[in-house]
Parts: sequence; structure tokens; C-alpha cells
Amino acid sequence: MARGMKNAIVLIVDVGSHVSPAEIELSRAVIGKFVQQPFLNQKKFEVGLVLVGTTGTDNDLNREMGDYEHVSVVQQLDVADSESFLALVDERVQSNAGAAGDCFDALIVATALLEERCSQGKYTRAIGVVSGGGGSLVAPEDQIDPIRQQLEDSGCSLTLAFLNPSANGGGAVAAAAAGASALETTMKRLGATVHTIHSAGDAEKVARPPPVAPTTVFRGTLEISDRFGIGVWAYNGVSAVTAPSLKKQSVPATEDDPDNAGTVRAFVWLAAGLASSFLRVHSFLPVSYTHLTLPT
Repeated sequence: MARGMKNAIVLIVDVGSHVSPAEIELSRAVIGKFVQQPFLNQKKFEVGLVLVGTTGTDNDLNREMGDYEHVSVVQQLDVADSESFLALVDERVQSNAGAAGDCFDALIVATALLEERCSQGKYTRAIGVVSGGGGSLVAPEDQIDPIRQQLEDSGCSLTLAFLNPSANGGGAVAAAAAGASALETTMKRLGATVHTIHSAGDAEKVARPPPVAPTTVFRGTLEISDRFGIGVWAYNGVSAVTAPSLKKQSVPATEDDPDNAGTVRAFVWLAAGLASSFLRVHSFLPVSYTHLTLPT
């Protein structure tokens, strides 16, 4: 992520009457993983929450044009406190008896939120959909390609967390499977990354890694002659590493040690990481040569 850029994500969560208690629990776990890493840099993170399948309706598109019913924006896209946001999730992410909504409508509402908020300024954009596919999905064929193009043009990533806990009940399972197939197919056509979530442990799949972009620490020109120079860019080396293990050696104090009777001494070794630098060389002029000797 470039310097000064903010991180914006809108989460769409299915809470219709078809959603089981197990799916509600999985939804909360997945939401937590979606926002876990971005909340570490809270001042540059903005999050919105859209519920589909609510009893009522609360979104600007429905007020302006209609036909976006049972879709509610319960958290406008803005800077949020992690504790208050997760408390809102616990309060509002509940199955709504007798209500049903359309995930495609919710996706359009989320896209409108991002466009309104992020059109001014520098943002990375993302939409996360959390659903088991049991609800309605009406995706007009003539809208699939335009929505996908809009997402690509704005640099917005789309992720589907497909909830699939163990379920019972033949007819209900068959209907849910058909809905899930339609949801996955539509989301993939929109360019989404799909993760299947069977349990709370699978929620790690949607965890967003910290954004890292190479930043030059030096830019200069190595002048070979009046007509030839080499651009030298120096970067800080960046690599993904696993945290070193923490090794401990405990030495119980002996009875003949009056200064430390009954205590435990711990010796801890920590590993240290080293960073390196590398050079990227660009040739400003097309030159053919077999050997280049630089003056010492």
C-alpha cells in the first residue's frame, strides 16, 4: 500500500431467515478475521457493514430508486473503533425470521458505498461477502460484465467466504446447495476469490495480510559519459518470515540457594531478523557493449 493510502472494506453478511445458528457463529468469526489485520492501523482503516436478509430496509439506493429491499447498511463506511464495531457485529448479525434479501442487490449497495466514499483520496478497496448461499440471488446477465469491469477499474478486490458447516435435513440441504452453487458461480464470474469455511478454524483463510509495497531509499544516476547513464534505485529488502520460536530453559532454585529459594530462573533466547538492500538498475539509453569497466 502506497504511503498515505487508506484501506477501505465493505462487508456483506447474509442474515436471512434461512441462515442457521451455526452459520451465524461462523459469520462472526469470519468478520473478525476480515478486519483483524487492518485494525492494527486503525487510523488508515475504514469499514462498512451491510446486512442482507434484514426485516427492514435501510440503504440509499432503495430510497432513491427502490428494488433494494431487505438490505440494510448498519455501519457506514468510515473509520471505526474495533471494540465498538465488533460489538455491533455481535448485536446485529442475527438470523431474521421471515426475512429474505438478494446478495446481488447488497453487492451493488456496497459498490455504491465505496464509490461515494473513496472517489476522493487514495484508497485500496475491498468487498467481503459472507454467506452460505441459501438466500435469493438474482443477477441479471446484462449486469455481470459491467459490475466486474467497475470493480476492476476501481481496483476493488472481491472475496466470498462461503459458509458450509455440517447440516442436516434433506430438502433444505438440497435447496441450500443449489443456492450455494449459484452464489459461487456468480461471484467467480465477477472475479471473486472464493474460500469455503467449514469451521471457525477455516476463518483464517480470509485474513488479510499487511499491505507491503517497495519503497526506494535512494534514487540517483550513475553517469558513465555525457550520453550514457544508469539509473540506480535502492530498496529496502522486504520478505515474509515466520516468527522465531521462543525457547525457554527453566532452572528451579535448589534448597541450598538462600538468595533464590523457591523461585524459578528463566533464560530466554530470541532470534533477530536481518534486512538487506538490493539495487535495481535501469538503462536510460539503449547501448550495446560487451564489457563495462568502472573507474575505481
